[in-house]
Amino acid sequence: MTSIRSVRTLIGASALSLGVLALPALVAAAPPSAAVHTAFNHVAVSAATVTAATPKSSTAPAAPTPATGTYRVVAGTYKTQSKADKRLAAISAKGITGFSVVTVGTKHIRYVVEQTGLTKVDAKALWKQLRRAHFKAFYTAH
Repeated sequence: MTSIRSVRTLIGASALSLGVLALPALVAAAPPSAAVHTAFNHVAVSAATVTAATPKSSTAPAAPTPATGTYRVVAGTYKTQSKADKRLAAISAKGITGFSVVTVGTKHIRYVVEQTGLTKVDAKALWKQLRRAHFKAFYTAH
């Protein structure tokens, strides 16, 4: 049976410390014993997955700008549709419009009273308007 020390000698200590560069070479070469191949097979698959998932291009995707409407204001989350509808009616009665009830989840369904597609400035202003009308609410990036 081949020990870790002999594998390190086979690959090279500096290449082993890099991990991703050394492990594909280990998988490609015929291992001295089945035990070493089995021990490093899991690590080699993980390293190959990490290498494949890393983008090759040097340009990163552009971050969304505040003008694209990536924020939402949540005015309540409820277990029943009727309670969410009551909150929506109460918000509408105060003259605040644009909210809707969204169903979230599959096993534990929740009904969320929210308004989406807002800029950060608009979301904060709407949140302040709800707070002044004595509604608990929060805004978050969507």
